[in-house]
Amino acid sequence: MSTKINSMLEESGRLRFACWLILGLSVAAVLAKLFFNSFLWIIFTIFSVPLVLIELYKAFLRKRDRETKKEFKDALLSIVFSLNAGLSIENAFVEALHEMGRLYGKYSNIYIQFSVIVRKLKRNITVEEAFDQYARGTGLDDIIYFSEVFIYAKRSGGNLMAIIRETANLISEKLELEDQILTKISGKKAEQMIMSLMPAAMIAYLRLSSDHFLDCLYGNLLGNLLMMLALLFYAFAFWLGNRIVDIRV
Repeated sequence: MSTKINSMLEESGRLRFACWLILGLSVAAVLAKLFFNSFLWIIFTIFSVPLVLIELYKAFLRKRDRETKKEFKDALLSIVFSLNAGLSIENAFVEALHEMGRLYGKYSNIYIQFSVIVRKLKRNITVEEAFDQYARGTGLDDIIYFSEVFIYAKRSGGNLMAIIRETANLISEKLELEDQILTKISGKKAEQMIMSLMPAAMIAYLRLSSDHFLDCLYGNLLGNLLMMLALLFYAFAFWLGNRIVDIRV
């Protein structure tokens, strides 16, 4: 089963990257045609491909990290419920695995990761070590910090239920704050996207309605240089606009 899941995830990753690459190449081709009236100039506009790939990858990571936090919060609440019912911390992780399977399905990331933890527990690896490996694999500060506190509390006999419940509440508050911020800036993001597309849209409009108006910019050295500078400035403005509306919590 684990081999099948890993195969599906790898295939999904390759397919996603292929789609991103096709989109990036399409953008490069459109820019070459709009700014230089020749697809041969894709040799110059090819710089847009890594720019598109980077932005799409960052958006994918933000979405994935947000989903990971939400799933992790629900897993913590399940562990707290099991501890309140009198189960040991090891058995609480087993119950959390079953609960995540019911909530998110057996192909979800949280179920796969917790199944790895449970398998390690069955091999007599301590719950602290197994969970710490999972936490560091996520790369998320909230989960890594919780892992460090969890290890200390487990070894020193601290109140695990209180720590886990507090962490779940903290992650919930951060997710709610992110929702509020995203709601407030969604309009600004839409405006930024429209402004980013406007220069290319104007050139496309002129090409379709008054093609002769831009003839002086095509097929000569000065026109090509002006278009190159305009395209580079356009790319910089697009990158800067994305940085301005990229607000993290």
